[in-house]
Amino acid sequence: MSLVGNEGSLGLIQGIAAAISAVLLYILGRVSTPEHRLRIYFIASLLFVFGALFNAGLYSAFGVILFMICLLFARPLLDIAYFPVQLKLIDVLAKKEGRNEFAYIFNHEFGLYAGRLFGCGLFIVLARYVSDYFALRYALLVIALVHFMGWFVMRSLLKEKEMA
Repeated sequence: MSLVGNEGSLGLIQGIAAAISAVLLYILGRVSTPEHRLRIYFIASLLFVFGALFNAGLYSAFGVILFMICLLFARPLLDIAYFPVQLKLIDVLAKKEGRNEFAYIFNHEFGLYAGRLFGCGLFIVLARYVSDYFALRYALLVIALVHFMGWFVMRSLLKEKEMA
């Protein structure tokens, strides 16, 4: 908001992009198969990284708008690719180790919150010890790059015979 200044214009852009994203997700959900999940995750992660690069590189209202557009498309794509793989992994591990699925779900949720805590902590540390400007500009880029590394983890999981 410090760069855009007017939440009305940002909200309008978000609304339009969300409507387009919903239509694209519907179409993608109808035509994609489990074999496409890794590619979808890769594209979504790249969109997140590109959006963060736009924000960091331009650091202007235009950069923020480009970031928000990229994020509006990346988030649902990440969900459509990530969660089925995660749920399949939980099913496979619970069966293989003879444990309750809810233990794995708890661990997964704990990991998600630890990641959010890392992101918030990174922003706070950068804002406190470097500058607000630096934190606003580069914290998202670091988080996007860390998130992109999840593609390598997902790729190795999907290479396993049980997950394919």
